[in-house]
Amino acid sequence: MKLSKLQYGTGRCMFETCTANFGLGIQAAIRCALWGLPPAMGAPSTPISRIGDEDLAVSVLSGLRFLARHASDRAASGGNAPVRATLWLVTEETPAILVQNRSFGGSPGHQIIKPPVATGAFDLDDLVEDGAPLVAATSALTTGLIQHFGYPETLQTTSDGTIRIRYWNQGYSQRVQKWVEAWSVQITQETVS
Repeated sequence: MKLSKLQYGTGRCMFETCTANFGLGIQAAIRCALWGLPPAMGAPSTPISRIGDEDLAVSVLSGLRFLARHASDRAASGGNAPVRATLWLVTEETPAILVQNRSFGGSPGHQIIKPPVATGAFDLDDLVEDGAPLVAATSALTTGLIQHFGYPETLQTTSDGTIRIRYWNQGYSQRVQKWVEAWSVQITQETVS
């Protein structure tokens, strides 16, 4: 079986896809930068991945879109594709926590020492174009990943493809609103209790 690989990096994150024969498997492996924790949260010399929930949502969305376009344009793939997302580098020596960089709500979830995995099957045509189906797929995968940190669901997106704008900090909020308007994606002010 011939396996071709494509890697796509977005700053601190990396995505990888593998296409084998006519079947398509998309793997989104998100590699996040390492920062030392302050002494109150752990030993100063302990490296830890501090993964921002907004960064995770943006990385999964852009990675899914990029890889789906690659599969469609380069490999002429279509139909349903199995998708697997995971976080790199998560080990006992390099644990990870999920952080929220907003002015309200939430505390860091559980620290994890094994890479979390989320899977799903999505229509490639839904992932190639920006819009609600891409947001819904992003929600499914990010929810699957953050559940490993002790959170029940992602806050930025919903399973029906809506953006919860109140869970985007000011660094992302304006860009997300412009993207939502350009692609006619639903936006809501609702919060999760």
